[in-house]
Amino acid sequence: MENNIEIQVSGTITLEDFKQHNTYHIERFIKISYFVLFFIFFALFSSLLFLIEDFLINFILFIVNTIVALILSSLLILYT
Repeated sequence: MENNIEIQVSGTITLEDFKQHNTYHIERFIKISYFVLFFIFFALFSSLLFLIEDFLINFILFIVNTIVALILSSLLILYT
């Protein structure tokens, strides 16, 4: 079974169709960017956790790093 069929379509789209298409792809890009930025910030801030041996301090810093990464990635997405 071969699915390489060529289709040719012509016509116009309405402004509403274009806005809907554009909105969908912008929202998708924002979601992907948010998760990528979150993991980048999380990795940067969590790299310091390997230097500390105390579990409680490690856990507290892990929570703080997660919150800071969420805030920074949210701010970058909000103001871009």
